[in-house]
Amino acid sequence: MALGQDPLRVPSDVSSDPALLHPVREQLRLINPTLAADTVLSEYVLVLVANRKSAGQVEDDLRAFLREESHAFVSWLWQTVSSHYAKRRSTSPPLESSKEEDKE
Repeated sequence: MALGQDPLRVPSDVSSDPALLHPVREQLRLINPTLAADTVLSEYVLVLVANRKSAGQVEDDLRAFLREESHAFVSWLWQTVSSHYAKRRSTSPPLESSKEEDKE
């Protein structure tokens, strides 16, 4: 993945999505076991995404915590978040018809 790509299109509440917080925390644990205990870092990662940062910006912001692992982590993060929201969009019920259409 070429970092620096456009921000992900996600809902503003992505930072509190438990379906993403757990995998982010687990991925951080794989990089460094002491990072998994830091719930704030997991939330911070998702706040960066919610604030529409590009992958390159997220990588730069996380470099202080993840060092040489920041590129691989952000690549994983972009794929994981994109996949999560693609699944949610594909399983969402269709929008109901408008009230005016129902009157006809």
